[in-house]
Amino acid sequence: MTYHFEIGWCSMRYRLCELPELLEIPRTTIRNWLTIFHEFIPTVHQGKSVFYDQHAVSVLKRIRFLREHLYSHSTIKEILLEEGYETVVITSVI
Repeated sequence: MTYHFEIGWCSMRYRLCELPELLEIPRTTIRNWLTIFHEFIPTVHQGKSVFYDQHAVSVLKRIRFLREHLYSHSTIKEILLEEGYETVVITSVI
């Protein structure tokens, strides 16, 4: 199941460059996770810019926790599915 949300200007959004400090994770790690776990991490596209909302931050925090406990990428995907994380598509409204 895929959920579609439309969001306006009032939602918290973060650029990729803000995520390392916010999550205390190296930028290269975040970029890898965004690729590996793309189906669980929603993005907001505004023109050529890509933003990540609070749900995306929550997913990345969960992934960080699981990686800290030495779960493999494939096991993390299974866990996220079991916990109800699903593909989310978000488009911005200007």
